[in-house]
Amino acid sequence: MKIDLGQVIYHLDGTPGRFKDSATGPERDMTLKDALLFSLNVKLREDTELAPLAFYEMFQLAELIEKGDGEVEITPAQALLLQGRMPKTQPLMVAGRVHKMLNG
Repeated sequence: MKIDLGQVIYHLDGTPGRFKDSATGPERDMTLKDALLFSLNVKLREDTELAPLAFYEMFQLAELIEKGDGEVEITPAQALLLQGRMPKTQPLMVAGRVHKMLNG
């Protein structure tokens, strides 16, 4: 499935979520790419039990998203992985918007 990494994530009131690349960087609109990369880079307790291959596959997905500009192709299994991490790493509003974006 193709996903557009540039989709902006909006608050419930319709204003764009804000994101900073670093502590000193300028704020900008939060995109699907930002949310996905953040969720993949947060180490969850369950990640310590991942087999090395599964951990590497997660790394490859993060690389695909990081290098992606515009639309990228992900598998249904990768979409499920991303959806599963969202509520564990993101606020409700972000997790819900990402879920909708990944489900078309």
